[in-house]
Amino acid sequence: MSTPGFILLSRDILDKPSIWRGDSDVLKLWLFILLRCNFGTKSYVYRGVEVKRGQFLRSLRSIAADCSYTVRNRRVEWSPAKVERMLLKLERDGRIRLIEHGIPNAGTLLEVINWDQRQSAASFRKEGGAKAPKKPPKKAPKKSKGADHSKELWDIWLSELSLRGPHPTLTPKRARVLNALYSEHLSKNGNDPLRLFRGVCQTLKRSAHHMSVRAYQYPDSFLSSPERRESWFLRSLENQPTTQSGGVSLQWSIDDE
Repeated sequence: MSTPGFILLSRDILDKPSIWRGDSDVLKLWLFILLRCNFGTKSYVYRGVEVKRGQFLRSLRSIAADCSYTVRNRRVEWSPAKVERMLLKLERDGRIRLIEHGIPNAGTLLEVINWDQRQSAASFRKEGGAKAPKKPPKKAPKKSKGADHSKELWDIWLSELSLRGPHPTLTPKRARVLNALYSEHLSKNGNDPLRLFRGVCQTLKRSAHHMSVRAYQYPDSFLSSPERRESWFLRSLENQPTTQSGGVSLQWSIDDE
């Protein structure tokens, strides 16, 4: 009957030709040892031998029988001599240690070297082995410089481009580009930035290309870069009446809808 639970298996076996690319029986024996070692926190006594955590007591013949397998309806079982040779190979590889216990006919006592490290996920992360995936740190929302005018501008955008519900929401990205437009252009030209922004929205409504796709109308699309913000602002000024001196009037009258 199998024992419930699990073991950790280091990927370093891929770097060991003697284990991974050599005799496949050695790999099977190594896995068998890991699965059968005493994983409890307390030691126990078997046939008069104390078996501590990370140790395994078993006769060579019993190990061979436990690891037997069938190929084409024929049972294949290692000889005790082969089991001993493979144990010595694992010992030379620094994976196990064979321990003398002085009790005849009790079996072979072996110990997995660094058992606690091999079976601790924390040690793999510490030593650069199998690392748990790190969650990307949450990015703090970018704070706009100066006062936040995004809500005022967003209300104007809704009144011009979202007459019927359900209305889209003011996302952090949309707030950022609206505040950028306000600080870069709206606040520096005339004394009514909100009326200037309404002119930008009305200029956007005259673009058949942008009105054909809903996504193109959102501020985070048509105002996404400094170049776009400047372009739309200047285009909106071109659509406004001029003063007697021929300059662009920044204080035009627009009928609110």
